[in-house]
Amino acid sequence: MRGVQAIRNPPHWEHGAQWHHRWDLSDDELDELIRQSYGGLFSDYARAQGRVRWGEKTPLHLWAAEEMAALFPTAQFVGIIRHAGAVTASWQEWAYPPDVAVQAWLATSIELLRLQALLGDERLMPCRYEDILLDPVPNCSPTSDIPATELVRRCVATPQGATRPLDVHGDGRRNPDRPRDRHQPA
Repeated sequence: MRGVQAIRNPPHWEHGAQWHHRWDLSDDELDELIRQSYGGLFSDYARAQGRVRWGEKTPLHLWAAEEMAALFPTAQFVGIIRHAGAVTASWQEWAYPPDVAVQAWLATSIELLRLQALLGDERLMPCRYEDILLDPVPNCSPTSDIPATELVRRCVATPQGATRPLDVHGDGRRNPDRPRDRHQPA
C-alpha cells in the first residue's frame, strides 16, 4: 500500500495529493487506474503460477485494510490472530519487552475487531492461528461462524489443560511454530 499511497500523494512534490487533478483525473478515475495496475500485476502473476486468485500477506497491511477495502471493493480479508502469550514470547526473541509486545497485540486485536464491524463477515474472516495449525480447513474457511470478539477472548485465555503458556495443544507439547530453545527440554 505504500506504492498506492505514493501514487496518490507523491512525496516531495509541490502538488502532492492534488497532482492528478492537473491531468483532469478525478479521485475515482485515479483509483480505477491504480486498481487496474495493481490488480492486473497480481492477477497476471497468479495466472502464471496456475492460480485463479491472488493474495497479499503483509501483516502491517492491517493498518491499511480499510483503504485496501475501498480501493478493491470485492477484496476479501483473512485476519489471523494469535494467542497473546505466543506473540509476547515471539517478540521477546527480538528483544522487545513484554509490555510492548502485549500493547502491540492488543492494538492489532482491537483494529481487527474494528475492521470486522466495518467490513462484515462476508469480507473479513478472522482465523485463530493455533486452530489453523491443528486443522486448517474447518478453522479458516468462509463457512466459519466464529466472530472476531470470540477469537480475541480465546486468544487471551490459556488453553484448557495447558501446562505452560505456549502449550497450544493442552498436552504439554510446545507450539510448533516457535523455534526450540536448546536450553529447554522438548
